[in-house]
Amino acid sequence: MLLTACIGNKPGAESIMNDSITADSLIDVEPFSTFITKFNKDSLFAMTRIADEVSSTDYNGWDMDTLRNVEGVNMKYSKREMRDIWHNINHTRDYNEEYEVKYEIRNDTATECLYVPNSGLWTDIIFTLRNKKWYLTNLNDYTF
Repeated sequence: MLLTACIGNKPGAESIMNDSITADSLIDVEPFSTFITKFNKDSLFAMTRIADEVSSTDYNGWDMDTLRNVEGVNMKYSKREMRDIWHNINHTRDYNEEYEVKYEIRNDTATECLYVPNSGLWTDIIFTLRNKKWYLTNLNDYTF
């Protein structure tokens, strides 16, 4: 069930591209794989690619009969607040040996799902293409 929330359990979801993207729209687009590698290793670069305001939803409960969220708190984070949040996310990357990541790319959106298998906790970091460059625009935390 954890992977269903992160990537929908789709084969090869790490590199899915939707057919609705036209060839012209891909000209000079920053490759997501290049971007995400630099974003996750270079904190100064990362701060330049975080939107001025990041939308977030904290999902902390599920109706197991319908698999629908029963509680979700919507928030907005400033770039300044995101510095601390990003530090905590990178701490998880660096110090949790069980941590895993999955990617899904569709149209102008890419999701990086960070999770520890069988933990009931995960984070979806959502990036959006803006002027052919990737920016962190949403951050969703899940607990069940």
